[in-house]
Amino acid sequence: MENEAIPLQSLQPDEIRSLARLAYVLDQHAIVSVTDAAGRIIDANPLFCEISGYSRDELLGRNHRMLKSTRHGAEFYAGIWATIAGGRTWHGEICNRRKDGSEYWVRSTIVPFPGPDGRPEQYISIRTDITAVKQQQQALLISEERLRRGQAAANIGTWDWNMVTGELFWSERIAPLFGLPEDLRETRYAAFLSAIHPDDREHVLAAVRATVDEDRPYEVEHRVVWPDGTVRWLLERGAVTRDAEGNAVHMLGVVQDIHERKIAELSLAESEQRLRETQARFSFAVEGAGDGVWDWDVASGRMMYSGHYEAMLGYAPGEIEPSVKAWMRSVHPADIASAQARMMDYLGGRLPTFSTEYRLHCKDGGYKWVLCRGTVVEREPDGRARRLIGIHSDISESKAAEERLALFRRVIDASSQCVGIADGTGRLLYQNRAHARLLGYEDDEIAGMPVARLLPLDDGGVLAAQIFGMVQDARGLVGQLPMRRKDGTVFTSFSNIGFVKDARGQTQYIFNIFTDFTEELARRNELAEAKDTAERANQAKSDFLSSMSHELRTPMNAVLGFAQLLECDDTLTADQRDNVAEILKAGGHLLTLINEVLDLARIEAGRIDLSLEPVALREAVDDCRQLIQPLAAARAIVLEMSLPDELVVRADRTRLKQVLLNLLSNAVKYNREGGRVSLAAQCREGRLRLSVSDTGAGIAPERMAALFEPFERLGAEASAIEGTGIGLTITRRLMELMGGEIGAESRVGEGSTFWIELFLDDPASGVLAPLGEVEPGAAPEVVERRILCVDDNPANLKLVAQLLGRRSHIRLTSAHTPELGLELARVHRPDLILLDINMPGMDGYQMLAELAADERLRHVPVIAVTANALPRDIERGRAAGFADYIVKPLVIDSFFAAIDRCLNRGVGQAGAAAQP
Repeated sequence: MENEAIPLQSLQPDEIRSLARLAYVLDQHAIVSVTDAAGRIIDANPLFCEISGYSRDELLGRNHRMLKSTRHGAEFYAGIWATIAGGRTWHGEICNRRKDGSEYWVRSTIVPFPGPDGRPEQYISIRTDITAVKQQQQALLISEERLRRGQAAANIGTWDWNMVTGELFWSERIAPLFGLPEDLRETRYAAFLSAIHPDDREHVLAAVRATVDEDRPYEVEHRVVWPDGTVRWLLERGAVTRDAEGNAVHMLGVVQDIHERKIAELSLAESEQRLRETQARFSFAVEGAGDGVWDWDVASGRMMYSGHYEAMLGYAPGEIEPSVKAWMRSVHPADIASAQARMMDYLGGRLPTFSTEYRLHCKDGGYKWVLCRGTVVEREPDGRARRLIGIHSDISESKAAEERLALFRRVIDASSQCVGIADGTGRLLYQNRAHARLLGYEDDEIAGMPVARLLPLDDGGVLAAQIFGMVQDARGLVGQLPMRRKDGTVFTSFSNIGFVKDARGQTQYIFNIFTDFTEELARRNELAEAKDTAERANQAKSDFLSSMSHELRTPMNAVLGFAQLLECDDTLTADQRDNVAEILKAGGHLLTLINEVLDLARIEAGRIDLSLEPVALREAVDDCRQLIQPLAAARAIVLEMSLPDELVVRADRTRLKQVLLNLLSNAVKYNREGGRVSLAAQCREGRLRLSVSDTGAGIAPERMAALFEPFERLGAEASAIEGTGIGLTITRRLMELMGGEIGAESRVGEGSTFWIELFLDDPASGVLAPLGEVEPGAAPEVVERRILCVDDNPANLKLVAQLLGRRSHIRLTSAHTPELGLELARVHRPDLILLDINMPGMDGYQMLAELAADERLRHVPVIAVTANALPRDIERGRAAGFADYIVKPLVIDSFFAAIDRCLNRGVGQAGAAAQP
C-alpha cells in the first residue's frame, strides 16, 4: 500500500510536538475529516463543522454521503470510491451540501490508510474551500456568454492586433463581416488590409497612424470586398495600449456591420439631391399649403418624395423607400385597383387629367385618405411618359365627415323612431324612413312643407305657433302631441322637439323625434286601471289580515294569559295542572296556526319586507340551537351543529332564523327517540348549501312532490306529532324571496335531509356585532314603580293586573278608555304606560301624540300592547315612537323583560327604538 501508518510510540517528543503544531496549523487552514472503511465519519475538525453547518456530534457516526449535493452524478461518486477503495489517493473538486441545504465547493484530497489485512481501514480527507472561486468562474462564464450574445445580436465583433508580431485575433463575429469562415480566429494585419476596398485603404491607414502617433480615437467607416466580390460597409472603433517607454504594442477595437444604414444614408442623400433638383425646376405652391409632392421616374421605377409627403404619413425624411412599388404597396388593398385603373386611363390618353382618391398606409398602422393629382413633365421620343410629378392632399377629415354623415343617415333611417327636421322658419327639410311610413309622405312631398300641416286641422296653427315660440325661447318640448297623417287621420305621438343654433345664436334647425304613442297610451291606461284595481284588492286583503290578526289574537291573549297564570298556581291538583297544560298546548298550537296562516297570507300578498344583509351563519345557528336544544334533550336526540366562524351569507337575519328553526324543529319532531340531527355546510361557486339531516322514518318517494304544499303533512296528521302543515310552505317562499333555494332528499327507514342554498357574502364586508343582551326577567332595583295600563278589553286589564300583581314593588292603575287614561296619567305621573292601540274613539296613536304634547308626560316611556302583529303595524309603531312593541297573546317572560328594560334603563319616549 502507498500509505503506511507510522507507530506513534516510535516518535520522539520533539517529533510529537512538531506533529501537534502541524496538526494545529492544518486545522486552521484546511477542512479535515476521517472516515472508516464504510465511509462513516469518525473524526472532523472545527473547519469541517463550520463549513458544513453540522456540529461534531451530528457528524460522528454518520455516513459521508449525507453531504452529497445534486451537482454530480452517480458515476462521479463511483469513480471516487473505486480510486480510494483501490488504495489510491484521489484529488479533485467536489460540491457538497450544508445542513441548511446550500451548496459549497472544495478542492479535496482523499488518502486511504490500510489495515492489517492490507485493505483500507480509514480515509482521511483534506479540503480547501473554493466556493468563492467557483462563483467567480461562473460569473465570468455568464459575463462572457452575455458578451457573445450581445455581439451576435448587434452583429459586432472584437479584435486584438499585436503590433509587434503583426498577429491579429478576431472574435467569432468578425470573420463573417469580412466574408470569411466563421471559425477563423487568427490572421495577419496584412490580410486585413488586403480585404479593405481599394478606394478606402488609404483612409483606414491614415486613421491607424493618427491613433498610433497622436492617440486620436480610432473610428473609421470603410468598405470591405468579400472573396465573392460583395462590397459591404463596416464601422471600426479602437485604441492602442503602450509599454513603459510609450511605444504602441497592442491595438484593441470593435467592428460593426453598418451596411444597411450606410446604404440608406447614401440613398437618402441621393434622394434629397434629386428632390432638390426637382423642386428647383418645379416650384409648387402646394408645398406652402402642406401638401406632399411626389416625383416618379417611370423608366427606373424610382419615386422621390418631399418632406411634407413623408410627414403627412408620419415618417421621418428619407424613411419611405423611394420606389413606385413601395408606393403601390402603401395603397389600401381595397383602393389599389381603382387607383391603377385611373393612372392607366390617364397614361393611355383616356383621361385629360390624373386625379383620384385613395387611402395610404401610415407609419402608426392606420390609413389616411389623400387626393392624388399628377401630370406628365417628361416624355420619351415615342410619346410615352418618362416622368410624372404630382401632389397628395390630405382629405382625411372631409372623408371622415362624409362617412359620419352617411353613417348618421343609415342609423337614422334604420331607427324605428320617426325623425323630422325643419329649418329655422318651420319648413321641413328631411324625414327618415320611419317618418315616411307613419305619416305617408314621400321625401319630395315633405320638402318645404310647413310643420303645421302635420298637426290636426282644428288647432294645427295654434300648436305650431306654440311649438315655434318654445323653440325660439330656447325651450324644448318632451311629451304627448297630436299629429295628422297624409290621409287625415289623427294619432297621439310622444315627441321630443329640440333645436340647433348657428354661431350667432339664431335657431337654424328644428327637429322632432317621435313615436306613435296611441297603442302605448291605451296600454298604459289599462295597466293603470289594472294596477289601481290590484292595489285596492291588496289593500282590502291587508285590511282583512290586520282585522283577522287583531280579532284572533285578542281572545287568545285571555286564553293563554290566564292559562299561564293558572300554571303558576301551586294549589292546583295534578289533574287540574294537566288540564291547564292541555289548554296551553292547544292554545299554543292554535296561535302557531294563526301566525303561520297570516305569515303565508302576507307573503302571498307581497306584504312582507326583507332586509338582505351580511349574516354570520355561526351566530344564527347558535341562536337556533338554544331554542331547539330543550326539544332535542327531551327525546335524547343528539345535535351535531358545528360550523366554522367565517361563513357569512346574504340574507334577512330574522327570516333566516325562522327558516333554520323550522327545519331543525321538524328534524327533532319527526326523528326517532335517541336519534341524531346534524347540520353541515358546503361552499361552491359563491353559494353556501346548509343541510339539516335526521335519522327519522324518512318520506316515501311518492309523497315528496307534495312536501312543500300548504296544509300537507304527508300522513303525520294521524300521529301524535303536532304541526300545521304550513311551515315548509312558508320556508320555501322565504328562501325564494332571499334569492335562495330549498330542497329535500329522503330514504325510508334511514332519515331525511333538507337543504337550503344562499349566496355567500364577503366576510370582509363586516358582520354586525351582537347587541348587548339584557337578561330577561332581570331583577330591577327594589324601588316602587307606578304603571298605567290603558285597554278597552276588561279581560286584558284583568290579565295585566294579575301579572303585575306578582311584582310587589309595582303599583298598577288601569283605564278602560284613552280619555280616562290621559286624566290618570296627568294625576299620577306614572313611570311607564302600557297602551292598547285599537280602541273606540281615540286610538293608541292619538293618545301617544297627546302624551308627547304634554311637557309633564312626554318623558314617560309607552309600550304598545296590541294584537296588531303585521310587519307594517310594527314598523308604524316604531316610527310613532313607542318605547317597545309587544304583540298579543302575551308571553310572560317577554312581557316582564320589556317592562324591566324600560324601567331600568329609563328609556325616554322621544329617543326610544321599538323592539318587535
